This record gives sequence, C-alpha cells and structure tokens, in this order.
Amino acid sequence: MNELEKILEDIRIGGQHAFLITAETKNVLPLLRDGIKEVFKKKIENDPDYYEFVTEKLNVEGARRIRMASQRRSMGGGNRFFIIGADSLLEEAQNALLKTLEEPIAGHFFFIITPNEHLLLPTVRSRMQKLNFSPEAVIGDSLSEKFIESSVQDRLLMIPEIMKEDAEPSTQRINVKNFIVNLKKKVFDEYKGRDFYDKKNFEQVMSEITKAEKYSGDVASAPRLLLEFLSFICPRKQVGDLE
Repeated sequence: MNELEKILEDIRIGGQHAFLITAETKNVLPLLRDGIKEVFKKKIENDPDYYEFVTEKLNVEGARRIRMASQRRSMGGGNRFFIIGADSLLEEAQNALLKTLEEPIAGHFFFIITPNEHLLLPTVRSRMQKLNFSPEAVIGDSLSEKFIESSVQDRLLMIPEIMKEDAEPSTQRINVKNFIVNLKKKVFDEYKGRDFYDKKNFEQVMSEITKAEKYSGDVASAPRLLLEFLSFICPRKQVGDLE
C-alpha cells in the first residue's frame, strides 16, 4: 500500500470529506484513481458516483457544474467522489464551491488538486484537509526566498530555472504562476508592518505582484517578461536584517 492509499484508508474510516492535494494534476490523478479503486473497491469507469473535472482554469460555470453534480445522493447508496484538478481557480468559482464544501452530503468526498495551496482563498482552505504531494511547491518556495535575497542581476539569471525553459509553454505558465504566488506571500510576510519600509511603497509593490500573478494565468502572457519585471520591482531582503 503506497502513501496515498494509506491516506485514503484513513479517509474511508474517518469523517473528513474535503481534501486539498498540492501537486500537478497529471502527476497525482492516476495515483488517486488507482487508490480509490483499491481502497474503496470501486470501479470508477462510467460510474455516476465518480465525477472528474480537470481544467487549466476553474471558472464559475465549472464550479456550478460541480455543485449541481454533487447535489444528488449515490444511486447505490455508497460513496461519491468529486475530483477537481485545476492549475488556477477564479475567486468567483471558489466562492461558488464554498457552500458545497460547507454542507456536504454524507458519503461525498471532494479532492481539489492544484499546484499551490495559496491559489485558494483562506475560507476554502480552512474547510479542507491538506495533503501535500508536491516537491515542486517546496522548490518554488525556496526559489522565492532566494529571489528576494538576490540582486537584480542574479534574479535575472534565475529566470530559466524558475520557468524551466525546456518545458512546454503551458507548463512554464504554471511554474511562473506558482513562483509568483509563493513570492507574493514571501514578500508580504517579510515586509508587512516593518518600520523601516515605506508603507506606500510596500502597498505599490504588493499591487504590482498581484497584477503579475493575475497576468501569469493568461495564455497570452509572457512569463519571462513578468519575471524580469518582478526582478526590478521587488524589494531585496538583506540576510540577517530581518531575523
């Protein structure tokens, strides 16, 4: 029994109903399918009690479809499974899912798979148990730490590593968005309320990072240009000064 199957076994006998898996959907989805088959002894192919919704960006329409699908009970009286895989989730879509997560039908299990937990609203995250299977998220966090400690020149040299230049354009966008989400949190945590940092300038920096985060999910965005822009506008952390 692998790690995911052990967790699913705990889920089967426990009471939690909603789970957040931090990972790329393509990496964890086959494992999740196999785990549900093995642990719950369920044949998921053409099963109306197994619902899978995988998309690059979850919008309101998608969230409503998931909610509608979740409003009926199992035809056989057993468990129902809802797997949502998304590289990004619009805030409106998350709000549309909230009531579903707040008032689940007994025996319904929800799994949201996304590359970074900070893509979700705090209100959504608080209603889910976190299952972290993503080394990429840890790597992204360490890169954002290195980024704010580096000079502009060194940041520019980091761009190929952040993007994973040899990857497909869609994967590069995911990598850059994941990095920016981590960077935004890192900058906010490091500099909020610091007496030595100008408040107006801080708010402007956070606003620009937020814009870059928004644009990074657009198929027409230029990931390299976004990272070059952030290299110049992000404050530099002096190692030791904020300890």
